[in-house]
Amino acid sequence: MKQSKLDRMINDQTIIAQKIFNCVPMTEVWSKKQIHVEAKRQGIQQGCKVIDGCLHSLRNSGLIKEPTPGYFTQVKATPEKPKLQSVTAKPKVETMSNKKDDPFLPVRMKITLLEAKMKDFNKDITDTLKLLTVDIDEAELKCLEQSENIDGELEKLRAFRDAMKNAFGD
Repeated sequence: MKQSKLDRMINDQTIIAQKIFNCVPMTEVWSKKQIHVEAKRQGIQQGCKVIDGCLHSLRNSGLIKEPTPGYFTQVKATPEKPKLQSVTAKPKVETMSNKKDDPFLPVRMKITLLEAKMKDFNKDITDTLKLLTVDIDEAELKCLEQSENIDGELEKLRAFRDAMKNAFGD
Protein backbone atom coordinates (compact mmCIF):
# COMPACT_ATOMS: atom_id res chain seq x y z
CA MET A 1 0.00 0.00 0.00
CA LYS A 2 1.41 3.39 -0.95
CA GLN A 3 2.05 5.98 1.75
CA SER A 4 -0.47 8.45 0.30
CA LYS A 5 -3.25 5.82 0.36
CA LEU A 6 -2.26 4.80 3.89
CA ASP A 7 -2.45 8.44 5.04
CA ARG A 8 -5.91 8.86 3.46
CA MET A 9 -7.17 5.69 5.14
CA ILE A 10 -5.84 6.82 8.53
CA ASN A 11 -7.51 10.23 8.12
CA ASP A 12 -10.82 8.44 7.43
CA GLN A 13 -10.66 6.80 10.89
CA THR A 14 -12.05 8.31 14.09
CA ILE A 15 -9.69 10.37 16.25
CA ILE A 16 -9.51 7.59 18.85
CA ALA A 17 -8.79 4.96 16.18
CA GLN A 18 -6.01 7.21 14.83
CA LYS A 19 -4.50 7.41 18.33
CA ILE A 20 -4.75 3.63 18.77
CA PHE A 21 -3.12 3.17 15.35
CA ASN A 22 -0.15 5.19 16.64
CA CYS A 23 0.10 2.78 19.61
CA VAL A 24 0.52 -0.24 17.33
CA PRO A 25 4.18 -0.81 16.40
CA MET A 26 5.30 -1.07 12.80
CA THR A 27 8.35 -3.30 13.27
CA GLU A 28 7.11 -5.59 16.06
CA VAL A 29 4.06 -7.70 16.78
CA TRP A 30 2.29 -6.73 20.03
CA SER A 31 -0.51 -8.34 22.00
CA LYS A 32 -3.73 -6.49 22.83
CA LYS A 33 -2.50 -6.14 26.40
CA GLN A 34 0.73 -4.43 25.26
CA ILE A 35 -1.26 -2.05 23.05
CA HIS A 36 -3.61 -1.25 25.96
CA VAL A 37 -0.60 -0.43 28.16
CA GLU A 38 0.92 1.75 25.44
CA ALA A 39 -2.41 3.58 24.98
CA LYS A 40 -2.57 4.34 28.69
CA ARG A 41 1.09 5.42 28.62
CA GLN A 42 0.22 7.89 25.85
CA GLY A 43 -2.67 9.25 27.92
CA ILE A 44 -5.54 7.64 26.03
CA GLN A 45 -8.23 7.15 28.69
CA GLN A 46 -10.53 4.69 26.91
CA GLY A 47 -11.93 1.39 28.09
CA CYS A 48 -10.72 -1.99 26.87
CA LYS A 49 -13.82 -2.49 24.72
CA VAL A 50 -13.29 0.82 22.90
CA ILE A 51 -9.63 0.01 22.24
CA ASP A 52 -10.54 -3.51 21.06
CA GLY A 53 -13.17 -2.00 18.77
CA CYS A 54 -10.60 0.40 17.32
CA LEU A 55 -8.18 -2.51 16.71
CA HIS A 56 -10.99 -4.43 14.98
CA SER A 57 -11.85 -1.41 12.82
CA LEU A 58 -8.20 -0.78 11.92
CA ARG A 59 -7.72 -4.46 11.03
CA ASN A 60 -10.84 -4.53 8.86
CA SER A 61 -9.74 -1.39 7.02
CA GLY A 62 -6.33 -2.93 6.30
CA LEU A 63 -4.27 -0.48 8.36
CA ILE A 64 -3.00 -3.13 10.78
CA LYS A 65 -2.42 -6.86 10.45
CA GLU A 66 -3.21 -9.64 12.92
CA PRO A 67 -0.61 -12.33 12.07
CA THR A 68 -1.67 -14.36 15.12
CA PRO A 69 -5.02 -13.97 16.90
CA GLY A 70 -4.72 -11.19 19.48
CA TYR A 71 -1.38 -9.85 18.17
CA PHE A 72 -1.12 -6.81 15.91
CA THR A 73 1.35 -4.85 13.80
CA GLN A 74 1.00 -1.89 11.44
CA VAL A 75 0.90 -2.38 7.69
CA LYS A 76 4.05 -1.04 6.11
CA ALA A 77 3.72 1.52 3.35
CA THR A 78 5.55 0.87 0.13
CA PRO A 79 7.63 3.81 -1.05
CA GLU A 80 6.14 5.67 -3.95
CA LYS A 81 8.09 5.30 -7.15
CA PRO A 82 9.48 8.54 -8.52
CA LYS A 83 7.95 9.72 -11.75
CA LEU A 84 10.02 8.90 -14.77
CA GLN A 85 11.70 11.82 -16.45
CA SER A 86 13.18 11.92 -19.88
CA VAL A 87 16.50 10.17 -19.92
CA THR A 88 19.33 12.00 -21.62
CA ALA A 89 22.16 9.82 -20.35
CA LYS A 90 23.43 6.99 -22.47
CA PRO A 91 22.46 3.52 -21.33
CA LYS A 92 25.09 1.41 -19.56
CA VAL A 93 27.18 -0.79 -21.74
CA GLU A 94 27.46 -4.24 -20.26
CA THR A 95 30.82 -5.93 -20.10
CA MET A 96 29.46 -8.95 -21.91
CA SER A 97 28.12 -8.57 -25.36
CA ASN A 98 24.81 -10.19 -24.43
CA LYS A 99 23.22 -11.43 -21.18
CA LYS A 100 22.40 -14.68 -22.93
CA ASP A 101 26.13 -15.33 -23.12
CA ASP A 102 26.49 -15.13 -19.32
CA PRO A 103 26.81 -18.73 -18.08
CA PHE A 104 26.30 -17.67 -14.45
CA LEU A 105 22.97 -15.91 -15.00
CA PRO A 106 20.83 -18.88 -13.83
CA VAL A 107 23.04 -19.26 -10.75
CA ARG A 108 22.76 -15.54 -9.91
CA MET A 109 19.00 -15.66 -10.30
CA LYS A 110 18.71 -18.66 -7.97
CA ILE A 111 20.97 -17.00 -5.39
CA THR A 112 18.85 -13.84 -5.49
CA LEU A 113 15.68 -15.90 -5.04
CA LEU A 114 17.25 -17.83 -2.16
CA GLU A 115 18.33 -14.59 -0.44
CA ALA A 116 14.76 -13.26 -0.61
CA LYS A 117 13.36 -16.50 0.82
CA MET A 118 15.91 -16.46 3.66
CA LYS A 119 14.97 -12.89 4.60
CA ASP A 120 11.29 -13.88 4.77
CA PHE A 121 12.15 -17.01 6.74
CA ASN A 122 14.28 -15.04 9.23
CA LYS A 123 11.51 -12.47 9.67
CA ASP A 124 8.96 -15.23 10.34
CA ILE A 125 11.23 -16.82 12.94
CA THR A 126 11.88 -13.45 14.59
CA ASP A 127 8.15 -12.66 14.77
CA THR A 128 7.40 -16.11 16.22
CA LEU A 129 10.14 -15.74 18.83
CA LYS A 130 8.81 -12.32 19.83
CA LEU A 131 5.34 -13.81 20.30
CA LEU A 132 6.87 -16.63 22.33
CA THR A 133 8.62 -14.19 24.67
CA VAL A 134 5.32 -12.37 25.26
CA ASP A 135 3.63 -15.70 26.07
CA ILE A 136 6.45 -16.61 28.46
CA ASP A 137 6.14 -13.24 30.20
CA GLU A 138 2.38 -13.72 30.60
CA ALA A 139 2.89 -17.26 31.95
CA GLU A 140 5.47 -15.96 34.43
CA LEU A 141 3.03 -13.32 35.69
CA LYS A 142 0.30 -15.93 36.12
CA CYS A 143 2.68 -18.24 38.01
CA LEU A 144 3.74 -15.41 40.31
CA GLU A 145 0.10 -14.53 40.95
CA GLN A 146 -0.75 -18.15 41.74
CA SER A 147 2.29 -18.39 44.02
CA GLU A 148 1.15 -15.31 45.93
CA ASN A 149 -2.33 -16.84 46.30
CA ILE A 150 -0.85 -20.10 47.60
CA ASP A 151 1.37 -18.19 50.07
CA GLY A 152 -1.69 -16.36 51.37
CA GLU A 153 -3.63 -19.60 51.82
CA LEU A 154 -0.64 -21.21 53.55
CA GLU A 155 -0.47 -18.32 56.02
CA LYS A 156 -4.18 -18.77 56.80
CA LEU A 157 -3.66 -22.49 57.42
CA ARG A 158 -0.70 -21.82 59.72
CA ALA A 159 -2.71 -19.25 61.66
CA PHE A 160 -5.57 -21.75 61.99
CA ARG A 161 -3.16 -24.47 63.19
CA ASP A 162 -1.66 -22.10 65.77
CA ALA A 163 -5.13 -21.11 66.97
CA MET A 164 -6.08 -24.79 67.31
CA LYS A 165 -2.92 -25.50 69.31
CA ASN A 166 -3.63 -22.61 71.63
CA ALA A 167 -7.25 -23.60 72.06
CA PHE A 168 -6.77 -27.35 72.60
CA GLY A 169 -3.15 -27.62 73.58
CA ASP A 170 -0.56 -29.90 72.08
